[in-house]
Amino acid sequence: PQATRVGAPAPTQPMRIGIALAHPDPRGEDDLLHGLFDRSSPDYHQFLTPAAYAARFGLPASTQRAVRAWLQGAGLTVEHATPVGDYVLAAGTVAEVERLTSTTIATYTLGGRTFDANTAPPRVPSALPIFDVVGLSTSERHQTMAALGGVAAAANLGNQTPEEVRSVYEHAPGATGQGVSVAILGSGASDSVIADLHTFDAQHGLPALPVDVVHTPANGSFSDTSGNVEWNIDMQAIHGMAPGLSREVLYFSPTLADSELTASLGTWVNDPDGPPIMNASLGECEETPIVNPILNDAALDPINGNDNPNALPVSQAISQASEPTTTMLLQQAVMEGRTFFAASGDNGSSCTIVYPGANGVANEVYPLTSDPASTPFTTAVGGTVLYSDGNQPAGRFLEKAWEYSGGNASPFIQAPDYQQGVPNLDRPCVVDRTGQPSNTGKLCRGVPDVAALSGDVISNGYTIVSDGQSASGGGTSLSSPLWAGMWADVVGTAPAGTTGFGFANEAIYAIAKDPARYPLAFFDVTLGANGLNPALPGYDYVTGFGAPRLAGLIDQVRQVAPAVAPAASSPGAPAGAGAVLSDTNACVARIARLQRRSVHATRRGVTVRGTAGGCGAAGAGRVRVAIARLAGRRCRFLSAHGRLGAPRSCARPAYLSAHGTTRWRLSIRARLPRGGYRAIVRAAGASAKPAVVRFSVR
Repeated sequence: PQATRVGAPAPTQPMRIGIALAHPDPRGEDDLLHGLFDRSSPDYHQFLTPAAYAARFGLPASTQRAVRAWLQGAGLTVEHATPVGDYVLAAGTVAEVERLTSTTIATYTLGGRTFDANTAPPRVPSALPIFDVVGLSTSERHQTMAALGGVAAAANLGNQTPEEVRSVYEHAPGATGQGVSVAILGSGASDSVIADLHTFDAQHGLPALPVDVVHTPANGSFSDTSGNVEWNIDMQAIHGMAPGLSREVLYFSPTLADSELTASLGTWVNDPDGPPIMNASLGECEETPIVNPILNDAALDPINGNDNPNALPVSQAISQASEPTTTMLLQQAVMEGRTFFAASGDNGSSCTIVYPGANGVANEVYPLTSDPASTPFTTAVGGTVLYSDGNQPAGRFLEKAWEYSGGNASPFIQAPDYQQGVPNLDRPCVVDRTGQPSNTGKLCRGVPDVAALSGDVISNGYTIVSDGQSASGGGTSLSSPLWAGMWADVVGTAPAGTTGFGFANEAIYAIAKDPARYPLAFFDVTLGANGLNPALPGYDYVTGFGAPRLAGLIDQVRQVAPAVAPAASSPGAPAGAGAVLSDTNACVARIARLQRRSVHATRRGVTVRGTAGGCGAAGAGRVRVAIARLAGRRCRFLSAHGRLGAPRSCARPAYLSAHGTTRWRLSIRARLPRGGYRAIVRAAGASAKPAVVRFSVR
C-alpha cells in the first residue's frame, strides 16, 4: 500500500519463477524425522540418500508431468526441477507469467527503489498441490551480509588470523576436516574468488583446495561479481578452520533472486555427491503474515520498534515468499544427515527490509529474524567481537556479543522440539505465518543457536584475500562460515563406515541442556547486547549458546549423538560425509586410463567419454571434465554453451559436469577453431592429479 504504481514492465521482459509443491506424506516425514534423532528408535541416524528420499516422499510422476504441462501450456520453459518434484524453476516472459497465474505484473517505486510485482495473488490449478509461487515480485531477493555493511574494504586493526582463531577456539590436534567437503550457497561469477582462495591457501601454508562449481540453472548468466567479497569470506573462513578439507562446492545461481537461489538450494539437497555441510551468509526478513496489523499488536511491545521510538509501522514491510519452500528443502537436508549454517544477520535485534530500510549495520525497526537462519532446520550463527591475548599459541583476551549481531525470537515460527526447555529461550509466538492463532502463546523459534567471531567492522575482524590483496572480513558473514568449517572438523572425526553425527542442532542442544557438558563444549559469552537482547549466562538471543571449545565439542558430540553403522536395509549416510570420500582415489585411478580414442572432436563439437568405478555402492560419483583450447601457455576453456572463454591459466580448469557415473560422457556442440586442445578429467572430491588427454581439431 505504501508503494506507488508507475507503469508496467514490457510484456516481453524475461522472468524466472519458482513453483513449490506440497509432499504427499507429511505425517510420514514427521514420524521418520523424529525417529532419526531418537536413540531408542531403529531409525536412529539411518539417514536417507536423496534417491531414497525421492522414492519414499516424492511427488507422483503424474503430478510432476501435470505441473510441466501447465507451465509449458502458457509458454514457459522448465529450466530446473528437483528429483522429488517439489520445486520447479521456470522461465518465460512477463506476458506468459501473467497468462499462467491470471494476474498482472506492474512496476512500483518505494523509498527511491523500483521493482515489479503482481497486483493480485496468483491463481493456480486446484488439482495441483502448489503452495508457493516464488519470483512474481522482484523485491523478493536475499542480500549477502557483506552487502549490508558487515565487511570492511581495508584491513582493520586487530584482525585475527585463521591460526589465531583455531587456537582461541581450542581446535583439537588432528581435527582438520580431513576428507570432508563443504558447500556454499551463492550467486554469480566464481573464477576470481577461487583464485583468491588459492592465494589465501598459499599465504597460510594450506594445500590448494579443489573447488567445484554447480550452476542452477545451467543456462543462466554467471557474470555478476558483486558478491565476490562475501564468497571470499565464506571460502577462506571455512578452509582456515578446516585445513584438511577435500573440496569446497559452490552452488551458485545467476542472482540472489528468491526463485533462483531456492533452486540452487534444492540442487544441493538433492545432489547425491553433495557435501554434508552448507554455508549461507545471506538472508532476508522472515515471511510476515498477510494480515498487516499483526505486528502492531500491543502484545509485541517493546519488541515492536526495538530501540527506535520513532519506528515506522511494521506493516510497511514487503513480505518475502521463499521461506516455506526453503523450510521444506532444509527439512529434507536434515533427513539426509546434512547441516545448513546461516548468518543470523547484521542488524541486531531486528531485520533489514529491502523496502524501506537502512540496509546496513544498524538496528532496523522490524522485530523479525532473518531467513534462512530462522528455519528450524538451520544452525543460525551470531557474531562476537574477539580479541586474542597475543600469546603463542593464542588465547582469548576478551570475547563479547557484537552489538549488531542478528538475534531475536520469531513472532511466527514455532520453536522446534530441540529448543524446548532451554532457560532464557522463552518468547511466545503471536500468530502463525498465515495470521492464524494456531500457535499463539507457544514457544517461538529463537535465533541464533551459536556464535563465533564477527568482529565489529571497525577494529576487529579476520584476515582474508580479496582481488589478490590482503583485506578484512567481518560481520555474521564471517561467523557462519567459521562454524561451517569447524563443524567439518567435527564431521571428520566420525568413525569410518558409520552414518555420521547428523544435524548439528540436535547435538548442540543436547550438550547445552546438560550443565555438566555445556562448559566443556562452549565458551559462554555473557558481555554485550544487540539492542533489545543482552548476552546472558547460558542461552541468549544474541550469541545463542556462545562460541565453541572445539576439542571439547567433538568429544561431547561423539557422546550425545554417536555415529552408528548403517542398518542392513539403510539407504546409507549422506554422500560426501567423513570417510565416504576416501574411495575417490579409485575413481581417479580408473579415469587416468583415458586415451585419445576417449575423445571425438570435429569443428562442430566434442564428446569425451569413459568409465569410472570403485567408489562405493553408488558407483563413481560425479565426474568433472574441462575442455581447453591451447593458447600459447594459457588455455581458453569451453563453456556448456559452446563458447571459448578468455585465455587464463591452464592450472585453473573450468570444469563441467559429465552425465553418468560408472559410464560417463560430456558432449558439447560448438564451432571449434582448428588447433590443439586438451581434456582434463577428475572425480569430485579427489585430491590426486587429474587425468589429461591431448587432441587436435583439424
